[in-house]
Amino acid sequence: MSEIQIEKIDVASTERRLIAFGIDQCLGLFFYLPVGMQIGFSMFLNTGWELELKWLLASALVHFAYDVLFLYFLGATFGKWMMGLRVVASKNAADLTLFQAILRPLADRLSLFFGNGLRALAFLRYDRTHVSDWVAETRVVQAGERLRVVKRRKILGVVLFLFLSCGAFAEFYQQAQGLSYLDGKIVFDPTFGLSNSVQRSK
Repeated sequence: MSEIQIEKIDVASTERRLIAFGIDQCLGLFFYLPVGMQIGFSMFLNTGWELELKWLLASALVHFAYDVLFLYFLGATFGKWMMGLRVVASKNAADLTLFQAILRPLADRLSLFFGNGLRALAFLRYDRTHVSDWVAETRVVQAGERLRVVKRRKILGVVLFLFLSCGAFAEFYQQAQGLSYLDGKIVFDPTFGLSNSVQRSK
């Protein structure tokens, strides 16, 4: 049994989770460097950008494997580990099974259309769990007691969910309009939405 299970554990601090999330997001960019370099190079040569699908899939797979391995062996992503947080089974605070370590990051990626809106649902619950936790039956904890008592923030949770989800969906839809697939490459035309707007205004 790990050290954090022996000590008293409590619901993870919101501030720590936000910082951990920021660290993980910054680290995640590293896995997509090949994608960014290819897009940047194509934008330098053309007005739009091109991306080989195999590079996107390879980067996403490596990033997913990183999340799974860190969750299974350390019980946390690098950001959570840096902030003294841990992901445990929701029922008994035990270490994650391999299935849970796979299911949690998979659920995160399937919520692509909602952006971070689904994470905002954590404010509606005392245990601060969101959709990925519900699917994988996990929760995020910290060793020791929180400085402040956990309170449900219903209004904040709903407002953030609607704002972040609608914004992410609108952005995804707008960008998807300019995407096309040709000869194993994803091609994006940044003038697609602009040209449509011009046509509608005439």
